[in-house]
Amino acid sequence: MPFYASQQARLTAADFDPETIVGQAMIKAAPWDSIIDFATHPSFCGIDLYPRQRTLLRLAYLETEQMTDYDRDVIEEWRGGFSARDAIGVQPDIWDRVKYLQDNGYRRFPHIQAVMGRRAWKGLFGAVLGTEQIAYFFSLDNWQAHYGIIEDKDGYLSVVATTQAQAKRHQFRDIASMVEHCTYLQGHIASSKDYELAVRTPGDMRRLARLQSAGITPEHEIASLRAIALSTISDVVRGAAGFANFYDEAAHFIQTGSSKSGEEIYEAGQPALDQFGKDALTYLPSSPFSKIGFFFRLYEEGSVLMRSGERITRDDIDVEAGLEEQIADPEMLIIQLPSWGAYLDWERGSELVGTRFPRPIQWPPQGDRPENQRMARLRLKNPDKFRVEREGQFAPVIGAYLDADKVDDLFKPLTWRPPLVAQRYGKFALSYRAHCDPGRTGANFALCIGHTEIAPCDHCATPPKEQTSGPCLLCKIGTYWPHVIIDLLHVWKPQDFPIDPETGKATIDYVMVQNDLENVLSRFMSTSKMSFDQWNSAGMIAALRAKFSPGIRVGEVTFTEKENQIRWERLKSAINLGWVTSYEDHFYDDGTSLLRQELLFLSEKNTPTGPKVIKQDFGPVTTKDLADSFAVVTTDLLHQSLDRWTQDQLTAHAVGSTYIAGLKSGSELERAAQLGVYKGGHRAAGRRAQEQMDDYLLARRRGRQHERRYSPGVARPLGRPERRFWPS
Repeated sequence: MPFYASQQARLTAADFDPETIVGQAMIKAAPWDSIIDFATHPSFCGIDLYPRQRTLLRLAYLETEQMTDYDRDVIEEWRGGFSARDAIGVQPDIWDRVKYLQDNGYRRFPHIQAVMGRRAWKGLFGAVLGTEQIAYFFSLDNWQAHYGIIEDKDGYLSVVATTQAQAKRHQFRDIASMVEHCTYLQGHIASSKDYELAVRTPGDMRRLARLQSAGITPEHEIASLRAIALSTISDVVRGAAGFANFYDEAAHFIQTGSSKSGEEIYEAGQPALDQFGKDALTYLPSSPFSKIGFFFRLYEEGSVLMRSGERITRDDIDVEAGLEEQIADPEMLIIQLPSWGAYLDWERGSELVGTRFPRPIQWPPQGDRPENQRMARLRLKNPDKFRVEREGQFAPVIGAYLDADKVDDLFKPLTWRPPLVAQRYGKFALSYRAHCDPGRTGANFALCIGHTEIAPCDHCATPPKEQTSGPCLLCKIGTYWPHVIIDLLHVWKPQDFPIDPETGKATIDYVMVQNDLENVLSRFMSTSKMSFDQWNSAGMIAALRAKFSPGIRVGEVTFTEKENQIRWERLKSAINLGWVTSYEDHFYDDGTSLLRQELLFLSEKNTPTGPKVIKQDFGPVTTKDLADSFAVVTTDLLHQSLDRWTQDQLTAHAVGSTYIAGLKSGSELERAAQLGVYKGGHRAAGRRAQEQMDDYLLARRRGRQHERRYSPGVARPLGRPERRFWPS
């Protein structure tokens, strides 16, 4: 819709009604009763909303008086789900936030962060928010005068995305389409382009009339409410009077090709909203990405509870330094839902909202319908990707080296021994292995001490009679394997030491660390070996050797990149097999486990010499010193057993198959069971897994006997041997 000055000039002759304009100027109030009225009534947007979508809109607009019992039940469900490991819902203190905003004259949450899976209603939610914001400013007649802004200033709703093409195609187009179909605004659209939309207010019409009465024909478009699509490299938002900022797929700004970071883009755009105070709107819709970048930082800030000023404690959340000391921001609403979360209870549409919905847009993986089963298959094919893109959960880091669930298992209590805690003293009956990672200048200094114990049989779960590995003589199928027990983790951090007056920086006092290590070894006298990385360790090694050798071997270890990678692969095998357990240390900034965080944030990078396990260069976790020490201790204690286990797998029968019919019928699963490939870990799961497989095989055999006995379609000559696909 191109702009023509002459066409704009004719507006006053055709449409200018002084009485109407004066009447509109006197009202200055939104003509809709509620956000649901605005979204669903034909006089405004006229769209259908699923029950939970209505609940979310009422919550966002603080309309507690409009809420039904159903709405309150859903919000309570969301409140309870947000503190779970896989967070779903809204902040637990949501009612405190709502009351604060209501008491202080807000009409809606000013800052809304929608962390949702793919196709989870993020775009339409934003379209309702954006259209209502434009309509509200339109209802003020002369919004510039209302907010004390000069009359000819335009106001902007900015939609920022990684590229302008993305902004135009998605969130901006959703808003523009909603405005174009909004009966209340349709007749006031001055122009609608693929990257910009302009709405002319009654105040604009009066200004245009005054200019024409003075003999001035403006060559620019007079329409002061504008929505515009921008890329992350644009500076248009800076300096503009912005009444709303939308950051589309903000979690992915970390991948932008722009020279600006997501943090810079957000910080540059937010000051434009200041002059609109309580009525400003920030909306950040995105499927989650990793726990790195400004989107996750905002998520963390929004998780700080109002009453205590402390962040919600969750195992899978990483807090940047000092966040627990910050004050909660009541203006922030976080809604975290899986792809199907906004469509649940769709089948109750007639009962709850008076609308019968033929189906939801997204289906959960639970259920018997083909759509449910399709989602279940997607989850099985790639659980990590499904968890992020469909279930709406943050990944510690994209391309994580270790499986997050396996890392969690590393810290779970064992069933066959008392729970682990940090050991102050060693036992002479045990042989300990220790490793120190001094790190480079300014990095942490980490220590790990561990030993092995023989776990119960991986098949029958019988406890060992002797502390030696080998085959189980009771079931004659399983094996006793060693299990690494972590006894002590410690980290010395530069910030824990005084500032060096010469450098002005806090650095680790290695004399103090050496004294601490001497104290540790004197309490773990049955340690067989303590090793150090090559960084800043020569003097410390010499001093410890002089005091503890030859009883304790103290030395330096050097690793090539290839040896490092082999060590990490062995550690991954040990963790995946469940052959190592640690207690939770408290060396992370918020008092949670630093070892857990370092392991979760490891990633693998391809280099000219091959793959390499690396730490993150930025984000909440940028160290791996403790993980390095843990890896050395674990792999050194288990290297013979891991080699033997690997050799057993290489010499065992192959369990892969290209027999498609057998895979479909289940006979190939039976063949795998016959070959004995269903083994459990050290947590006594092997027997349960085998019992489940035995039940399955029994049911299959009974089914075959029934088929051979009663099916008239089965005809086999007497004496002909039954065909087998595995050795009898």
